[in-house]
Amino acid sequence: MARPAGKSSASGSPSSAGGRGPGGRERRKSRRTDVCGLWCDRGQILDMSARGMRLTSFRRWSEGQVRRLTISDGEVSVTIDARCIWCRQEGMFSHLVGVAFEGDSLDERRDEALARLARQHARDADDLADTNDGA
Repeated sequence: MARPAGKSSASGSPSSAGGRGPGGRERRKSRRTDVCGLWCDRGQILDMSARGMRLTSFRRWSEGQVRRLTISDGEVSVTIDARCIWCRQEGMFSHLVGVAFEGDSLDERRDEALARLARQHARDADDLADTNDGA
């Protein structure tokens, strides 16, 4: 799935470079992992990092809005506050939402649980190739 496109703004809205700043440099401070089959109570997670994630949601989020969400795969569950950085409507009942995690950035248990969920649900190039072969 393509990264969000649109004009960059001071509020952190997505740029047409997909998270890249001037000159094509990556603005994100932590590595993002594309994930497959991972959900939270607010929608399906598309990618995540230690600092935030991108998800699809049935409901629109307002920029700056903070919501508590729970990410779980049945074995690991993490509840975290997330601030909406940007939101874009994709369909009649579908929105792409970019959120930044709130709270203590030194919470090792939370960070370990998020990293474990990302690793277990990571979509790698081989998964994408297998998907494209069946099309």
